[in-house]
Amino acid sequence: MRNRHVLLAALVGAGLAAAPAAGQSTATKIGYVNSDAVLAQAPGADQVRTQIQQLQQGFAGRVQPLQDSLETMLTNFQQQQAMLSPEARQAREREITAKQQEFQQRVAQMEQDAELQQRQLMAPLMERINEVIQAYRSENGYALILDSSTGILVAADEALDLTEAIVARLQPAGGAAPPPRD
Repeated sequence: MRNRHVLLAALVGAGLAAAPAAGQSTATKIGYVNSDAVLAQAPGADQVRTQIQQLQQGFAGRVQPLQDSLETMLTNFQQQQAMLSPEARQAREREITAKQQEFQQRVAQMEQDAELQQRQLMAPLMERINEVIQAYRSENGYALILDSSTGILVAADEALDLTEAIVARLQPAGGAAPPPRD
């Protein structure tokens, strides 16, 4: 997921900026989080997932009629092509090819629009998670907080896992989910 890579890059960049200068003997504190687990448990994540599922269902609902129309056109052509003159057959083939290209372009545009909408839905949640991680890093003197869900972290001491601490900080006082941010 691109969001995790953006989150990791931001964390690493902030961690490096906060690292002690060369020559200082201060031990560097490093920790890691599982961003998948944090995201799964973050307040408001269920609502965002529901909105994304609705968005995906709407996308599928808009694509299906286009695909059905194209398939009907192909089926009709296959059934009628033996009766068509060579010129009529070529004309229908060009028409079908044009329709296929139009379909592919429309689907590609809809996918881009859906991806943008998904990023917009995720942005406030990702910003909140990043804020909490940055605050935790700063308050607890961590130079780096890595993301174990990216596959970059090969092995680490479980004592360095900050996932539960971050999840706990994301939870609002009283345990109620926070209102959605606009």
